Amino acid sequence: MTGSLFQTATADFSETFSRAPIRARHSLHETPLFDDEALARLIESHPRELTDIHAPRGESRDAKDFPVIDVEQTSGAALLNEVRNGRIWINLRRAMNETPEYKAVLDTIVAELKAASTNFQPRQVSAGILISSPTASVPYHCDKTDVLLWHVRGRKRLFLYPPEAPYLDPVEYEDRIVDLTNDDLPYDSRFENGVLTFDMEPGDMVSWPLHSPHRVENLEGLNVSVTMEYSSWRSAIINGAYAANGVLRRRFGLSPLNPQEAPRALNMAKLLLARAFRAAGMAGKRPLKAA
Repeated sequence: MTGSLFQTATADFSETFSRAPIRARHSLHETPLFDDEALARLIESHPRELTDIHAPRGESRDAKDFPVIDVEQTSGAALLNEVRNGRIWINLRRAMNETPEYKAVLDTIVAELKAASTNFQPRQVSAGILISSPTASVPYHCDKTDVLLWHVRGRKRLFLYPPEAPYLDPVEYEDRIVDLTNDDLPYDSRFENGVLTFDMEPGDMVSWPLHSPHRVENLEGLNVSVTMEYSSWRSAIINGAYAANGVLRRRFGLSPLNPQEAPRALNMAKLLLARAFRAAGMAGKRPLKAA
């Protein structure tokens, strides 16, 4: 990367990072790693088990609704053209971890984030590259880990909502925490009363508090973004508390306190409880579902 990673970060970045939505500037878009030629090579060389190529059909995100594409018989350049024409989107999971030249960039990002804020204390960091069409969209959902969105090419609009009721129903999220394949949440148009909107250009980065619901609409051009997620002790404790609450609610009929409102000590105790439930076979997907 060239120049400073955070070119226009707010003065209170260190304190507010991961505690409030933040926009900053970066220089990823100035590297040649995200031009068509480099992306085509990356698509062709990236491990197939970490490559998702989907053809969107309406709002469905179920894999059975996406036709199988034979990547081995299709060039990276041809696949990029398919994305540009709105026929597919490509998610190269852990691309920033797996490929040496991209890993060097990720290491720089992590080092600069650690220097910029003491709130950034990751246990694990994973970053993929999402390549999507000018008309693509992502429905209303929340992620189980902390997320930063580094936009590199095209234009997109991020709609961000508070990680609290009614935007995030804690009972709904108890089910999501044990289903790794489902991050989607019920959406209500009234949620727009609390939305925070970011129009993202190349060189924009936005981060937000853990579990903040959001949705995305692409606005123009072939869109390329680095989606960086990381786990921390804080996210592990809160997610563990949600998992414990799911068992306490569904198996024992209790109404446990929302982890977002509970003291840290209680959430830590629930993390240990969730591990005990899991060891006893009580914390899987099926036991957490309401009868």
